[in-house]
This record gives sequence, C-alpha cells and structure tokens, in this order.
Amino acid sequence: MDYKSKKKRNISVVIPVKGREKKLLRAIKSIRYQEDVIIELLIIDDGSKVPIKEVSEGGAINKVELIRNEKSMNAAYSRNIGIKKATNSIIGFLDSDDEWEKNHLKSAIKYIDKYNCFYMGSFRKNKIPKKFKKKLLSINPYNFLFEGLGDFRTSTFVINKDIISEFSFDESLNKHQDWDLALRICSKYAYFVNPEKTVHIDNYDDLRMSNNANIEASMIFFNKHRQFMKSKHKLVFFEEIVKKLLLKEDRFLRKKIFKIIKKNNIKFYKSAKLFIFFLFPSFCNSIFYLRNTFFKFFFKY
Repeated sequence: MDYKSKKKRNISVVIPVKGREKKLLRAIKSIRYQEDVIIELLIIDDGSKVPIKEVSEGGAINKVELIRNEKSMNAAYSRNIGIKKATNSIIGFLDSDDEWEKNHLKSAIKYIDKYNCFYMGSFRKNKIPKKFKKKLLSINPYNFLFEGLGDFRTSTFVINKDIISEFSFDESLNKHQDWDLALRICSKYAYFVNPEKTVHIDNYDDLRMSNNANIEASMIFFNKHRQFMKSKHKLVFFEEIVKKLLLKEDRFLRKKIFKIIKKNNIKFYKSAKLFIFFLFPSFCNSIFYLRNTFFKFFFKY
C-alpha cells in the first residue's frame, strides 16, 4: 500500500522539562504542526521551581498528560517515566528547547514501517557515505559517532516501544544519555539515519547539560564504554570535553582533565586539538569565545 494512502498514525511523544517554559511552548508548537499523525504528548516536569502549566490539546496533539516529579531526578529518569506511560507502539523524543520540522514524525513512521528500525532524524549535515544513505546502517555505532559520520541526539530519536523498553535511558548518567542509549541499541539493532534535516537543536542554551563541562559526569559515560572504544575514539571524546572547558578560565579543571588523559594512557599529542589546548589555553579560549559569540548572535534560529 502506498504510504500516502494510509490513515493518520498514532504516536506518543515524550518531553522532559525543568523550567524553560517559553522554550517548551516553542517545542510544543512544532509538535502541533506534525503531519499525518495523532499524538499522545507526555510532558514530564522534572521538579521545576515554578510548576509547568497544563498544556491544551490541538493540532496533531490529541491527548496530553503532564506528570510532575516532586524533586528533580534527571532527564533520563523522566524519559523512562514517559516510556512506561506511553500507550502507543511508537515513541518520539523531543527535548524542551528543540523543535521539529512538520514532516519529522511522518518520515520516521515511514522508515520504521519499512525497516522496523531505530530511527534518527538529522539536525545537521552528516557525512554518511552515499552508498549507505537512505539505507539501514550496520556501521559500528562507535565508528559512526567518533569518526565524524554523524551524531546521536535524543530529539532525533523515534523508536518502537518494544525496543526502547528493552534498553531504557541510563538514569546514572547526567551527561551523554543520548550517546549511551544509541550506542547500546545500535550495537544490537540496525539503525536508520535520515539525511534530511528535520530537527532543530538549540545548541546555545546555557542550561543545556551537554553544554556544561561536568567532567565527573562525562567520565561515568567514558568508563562504561571505554572497552568498546578505539584509541582514536577516546581522543575524539576528550576533544569534546575540552571544548566545554575553553570558556572556563579554570586551571584546576585543565590539570584535572590532563591527569585523567594521562591516567588512561591516551596519547593526547596525537590530537592536534588537545595538543594546542594544553600548550596554548589562553589563545584557544579567545578563539573559541569569538566563534561562539558570532554563531550565537548571527545563526541562532
């Protein structure tokens, strides 16, 4: 049967939120405009100081359930609540400060129906080889993530409830929850990455956990996955951590990450980025500050 001739499909959408009510409303607006779907929206308020207000139905949203955590747990805990509460067989995830294009869920369902896969939309141009585009991927997910082919972000994830329930988000992680989940699922199941950009990620939100230089939280992820990572993967991982340190004039943090790198027998001098960072920290700080300021003010959508 031609996909276009099918009736609207039921799907659940899970959004964890803590504060950010204005951005949440922007995210919900993008959900209302989704095409050819009937949405059950599950909003998990993770202990906001000012409780999130009730959200009305409308547009593609047919049902709304607002769940409140009495105290803040974390996004992984909140998403897992949403997974358990979801009544539909397919679940999409959206962070409260991100947005979808109107065809995001429609495209996801199309390929999930075709491949029964873990689906990811794109939020930027990826570097997947042409021979793999619009096909199921069996590429080692560690190679995909740490060798520059693409990224794993929660707001791009759409998946069958049966599969996500088998794994769930790791509630012990306060950072890299999306990387962890995707690496575990993609190590067992084939996955599909749509090259079409259907997701907008707000990379300039200062409250976003992925923008914070929480070394301890990053090391929990690293210690969990290090046995599966090649030497060059470890270098790329620490390059990501270093990027978060560039705007912090904190010698203690720099020394701390340097000791961690040495302790893990990582040859930092094989990475030009790490080498320059440790050799010329002030120069790197200035360059990164200028770059970040430029993009924040001129390319923020």
